[in-house]
Amino acid sequence: MKKIFKHILISFVVLFILVCGVLAALHFYTRHDQSIKVPDVKGLDMNEAAPFFDASQLSYEVIDSVFSKSNAPGSIVETIPAPGSKVKQGRKIFVTINAYSTQTGLIPSVADVSFRQVQAMLQGLGFENVQVEYVPGEYRDLVIGITGKGKQLQPGERIALTTPIRILVSNGSTEPQDSISPENNTEMIDNESWF
Repeated sequence: MKKIFKHILISFVVLFILVCGVLAALHFYTRHDQSIKVPDVKGLDMNEAAPFFDASQLSYEVIDSVFSKSNAPGSIVETIPAPGSKVKQGRKIFVTINAYSTQTGLIPSVADVSFRQVQAMLQGLGFENVQVEYVPGEYRDLVIGITGKGKQLQPGERIALTTPIRILVSNGSTEPQDSISPENNTEMIDNESWF
């Protein structure tokens, strides 16, 4: 019986020493109570922000870009973790920057598709400046094509989402009409209540 108590006591002592050793190693490894604040580098470009990260002994990586008209091209829009957060020395900060150019989109195939469907498709793709021009054609409200940058745009062509584009829509008559005349302007659809 004495041997059993001796073995139990030895195992508790060994277990206690192991637990204390693991806790001490974790305290050293995790650098408990040692932290650095993430610098606020929003609005700076990467060349201007790099010294702040170096001074704080933090590394950084650009993980994404977004396009915002309100921010300068190449400027930092967001950091993860957020500025002011406490992190460990050597932590990697993930940075999102503002794109250097506007977003682009592909022109879809629109020939012989209804005007409403094409308008919804272009808005869904993110095109911001879409106008309608009625031209002579056999079937009313059938799209004939899309123009932009002074030329006919082809399906699959990539252009900036902010580029003004014009949907060419058949007016249902084969007689040429002035697309700027007041009669045609009344046919332009400004009301988007059909969505």
